[in-house]
Amino acid sequence: MGPKGAVKIGDSLEYTKTIRNLDLSCNELEDVGLQSLVTGLGYNKSIKNLNLSNNKFTHLSCWQLAEIFKENSNILDVDISWNNIMNKEQGIKFFLNSLCKLNETLENINFAWSGLNGENVPAFFKSFLARFKFIKHLDLSNNRLQGKMAIDHFSRGVNSSTSLETLDLSYNPFQLEHVMNFISRISKARSLKKLIFSNFWLPRKMYKAATDIHERGGPSLVVEGLLGVKEEEVSNEVAQTLLLKRAHYLGLKPKKKKRRKEFAHFLLKLKEDDKLKQMKKKAFLKLFNEQKLLIDDKMENEFVKRFKVLDRKNAVDLPLILELYMKLFPNTALPKKKGPATATPGDIVNQLLEKLIDNAVGKKSADSRIGKRSKIRQTNSKLKTKSMKK
Repeated sequence: MGPKGAVKIGDSLEYTKTIRNLDLSCNELEDVGLQSLVTGLGYNKSIKNLNLSNNKFTHLSCWQLAEIFKENSNILDVDISWNNIMNKEQGIKFFLNSLCKLNETLENINFAWSGLNGENVPAFFKSFLARFKFIKHLDLSNNRLQGKMAIDHFSRGVNSSTSLETLDLSYNPFQLEHVMNFISRISKARSLKKLIFSNFWLPRKMYKAATDIHERGGPSLVVEGLLGVKEEEVSNEVAQTLLLKRAHYLGLKPKKKKRRKEFAHFLLKLKEDDKLKQMKKKAFLKLFNEQKLLIDDKMENEFVKRFKVLDRKNAVDLPLILELYMKLFPNTALPKKKGPATATPGDIVNQLLEKLIDNAVGKKSADSRIGKRSKIRQTNSKLKTKSMKK
């Protein structure tokens, strides 16, 4: 759709009275496109669920989002995940403060994959949770929130909230001791019912402590699994899911974008080349090593074990790996191929101007060269005339 399409959508939204769920995700709207939607979304009276995820928004969009929710008193759920709104933290601070002052209806907010990080951001959310009396579900998963200080701010915010029911902090780089500290500090939270750390494996003793807190009226804890569990206690389906989630997380874990490597890209490339098929164990391990995937040590052996073909000896089911991976992460796609750059009208104008300038400069230099030559000839002729007179 892009920014141009957003203009047409924005013009019609103000008068639409039947749309309850509006999904504008993955449309590359950018900050400019969201600006075109502000009036339409702000005054719309029917939309309850709004999905704006993966639209290349930056911190500048936070001001536009604040304007939308200042005017709109009907939207209950907003998804702004997969946007780079944290390239400057002033944006997220302004947005959260604006909600506290001007909105009384928003219940669910999804900030997953938004690049949230830094020492100040947890403090912003502490204040937000204490002041905003309507939030029920907050998703902060797959960001870069970390450290003891962050846990301190979040626990204070959760304990102060009278409305928050679910908090998802999965796949943030917290340490295990921080998670347990968090659980113990929010044991008497007034409204929280579920705390999600789905990338963590807890020892049985720690999980029992969390269960005891839940039985005494505290929130329930959702984790990936328990350590110390015997292999036969885990079904193959569960193990497959855990492996794929772990591979996905590790591939996107590096802070620098250039170092990230989506696990399934090599499988998608094989599928594109019509080479995705069951593969012998030896060939599979060789392929894994060639791809230089960001995975745990000896993790490839677990893939061999969990995705083996039942009726074929020492074979790995690559199509099944990709199928299950795409069910878990349906937005996974190969990077777009960089083709020859297409010149925009502005580029063409600039090129023409450059040619005109070059031609003008070239003409001047040529004229100056001709002028110099004529002067030299005149001087030489004068010298010859003088010599002849003598």
